[in-house]
Amino acid sequence: ERKEEKEKRKEEVERKEEKDERKEERKEEEERRKGRKKRRKGRKKRRKGRKKRRKGRKERKKGRKKRRKERKKRRKEKEEERKEEEEEERKEEEEERKEEEEERKEEEEVRNEGKEERKEEEEERKEEEEEGKEGEEERKEEEEERKEEEEERKEEKEERKEEEEERKKDEAMDEDSEDE
Repeated sequence: ERKEEKEKRKEEVERKEEKDERKEERKEEEERRKGRKKRRKGRKKRRKGRKKRRKGRKERKKGRKKRRKERKKRRKEKEEERKEEEEEERKEEEEERKEEEEERKEEEEVRNEGKEERKEEEEERKEEEEEGKEGEEERKEEEEERKEEEEERKEEKEERKEEEEERKKDEAMDEDSEDE
């Protein structure tokens, strides 16, 4: 009987540990989902702004500054959220011991959420790759702009040179006509 009781106690402890682990996993998944939603929102806003920023270098600079600020702000908000959620988790762990019946039903949901999670992670990775490509395009555009400005400067220099030569010719012609 003592052995049986010992085994029962052991099983109960294991069951509780498994339950706590599952709960933690669910919480982490929830946090990741929240973070992803916010990041996607931010990305959408940034993409909208990109077209406008391409108009000029100054505007692009402003956009970068703004994005940096937003990222900083978002990081701060996420950190605060995380702290709040940890506090809630401590309280909920007390209630968790009473919810053994509900736990069996939720396990199926957790499995489904894991599949969704993988899909979302794949989407996120693709979006990040796209962002990288867009950043590369922006750098190329800036390089082209620099080249165009350099060409413009050269053309202006040549024009000035031509005007100078023409002026000298005119002066020479004026002197010739005066000599005559």
